Amino acid sequence: MPCLAPDSGVASFQVNDSFKIKVIEIAGRFTIENRDDFQELLKNQVDMNSAGTCIDATELGYIDSSGIGELLRLKVQAAKSNHPIYIFGLSDSIFKMFKMSQLNHVFSILTKEEFATKFSK
Repeated sequence: MPCLAPDSGVASFQVNDSFKIKVIEIAGRFTIENRDDFQELLKNQVDMNSAGTCIDATELGYIDSSGIGELLRLKVQAAKSNHPIYIFGLSDSIFKMFKMSQLNHVFSILTKEEFATKFSK
């Protein structure tokens, strides 16, 4: 599935396997309209017994409460298997929202540089 511009009105989800852990790239607007697509991708392409999963939010333009709910659902599901979930590439505005709602204490949030250092092959 191709990545769409962050202001395109919809989200796209793509899996990148070129790192030590699976990376889910999210582009566009992650809302209630596309949470089923995200759930389907997780069901088909994410192994909770692997070394971990990272969300690449570099191209994420907007996330609503349903999108956040899906990330939290992923976190809860992953915790059952001691499967770490990381997020990197949050925009300043989305990071501020994560911080205000204390989601920065729920997720391991990395900078792009920290992610590259930790997970490049």
